[in-house]
Amino acid sequence: MSTAGMATRIETLREARVLAGGIVIAFMLGGAAGYALHAEAVAGATQSAVSAVHANPPCPPNSHPVVWYTAETWGCVTYGGQS
Repeated sequence: MSTAGMATRIETLREARVLAGGIVIAFMLGGAAGYALHAEAVAGATQSAVSAVHANPPCPPNSHPVVWYTAETWGCVTYGGQS
């Protein structure tokens, strides 16, 4: 292989490495930004959801809500049975 051909090949490899590195860095930055935004949104939503549940509890005292996914319904259950 000639010297000119070798230089072109080395340049092509260098460009491929730079391109691959740039893509990896872009994915890392995008993932980190998405994770940060998701964490912030979840924290805000959780806080408001908790406030809403404490303001209007779905079940009477000494019971808790239970979801039956197969029946697509929910109900309040006490420790001694259903209420």
